[in-house]
Amino acid sequence: SAGEGIRLHGAVRRVWAMLHKLRKSGHDIRVAVASSSIRKKARPLLSMFEVAPGVRMMDVVDSQLFEMYYRKGEYKRPHLQAILQKSEVSPDEVVFVDDNEDNIRSVSDLGVVASHVPYGLSERAWAEVLR
Repeated sequence: SAGEGIRLHGAVRRVWAMLHKLRKSGHDIRVAVASSSIRKKARPLLSMFEVAPGVRMMDVVDSQLFEMYYRKGEYKRPHLQAILQKSEVSPDEVVFVDDNEDNIRSVSDLGVVASHVPYGLSERAWAEVLR
């Protein structure tokens, strides 16, 4: 909405900057988006937030792994299924973080590393995910 304040949680900028740096140095890391947000709102935000000098969130995302739609009662399951199919990455190599526990539950049997971050992504939560 017009005038709505939007900010990134805790470690989001640092984590995305790290992912960008790792990709640029040759590591095989692909960043996907699984979102139920309104496309005309979310895409501009991803293009606006800078995670490193001259690097926006959308620059870090693999454009083929951008799943944005809403399916009532399915949560993020269809998003992750599409991402797994398109990426051809083994589910156990996929990390999925979300603040909504229903989204985490919906993907629990897909084999991905799913982490519930109820207060947003913090340094501590990211360290836990990587363990």
